[in-house]
Amino acid sequence: MAADSELDVTSLCCPMPLVRLAKAAQAMSAGDRLRIIGDDPMFEEEMRDYCEENGHRILEVSRDGRRVTLLLEL
Repeated sequence: MAADSELDVTSLCCPMPLVRLAKAAQAMSAGDRLRIIGDDPMFEEEMRDYCEENGHRILEVSRDGRRVTLLLEL
């Protein structure tokens, strides 16, 4: 699936991935898709919690070692 935007938060530790995601989400419209990539051990869990709290959907998840890529629909 295609993304409207991509955000790489690799090597950033909590809470910075969430801060960057929140900032990116504010600049996007409802229904836009954002691909976010991170490698913090808590990254995927934090992204799932953030999406649940903010009404975003996770469309795809892929893993490559510690690196996790999520496609979100905002």
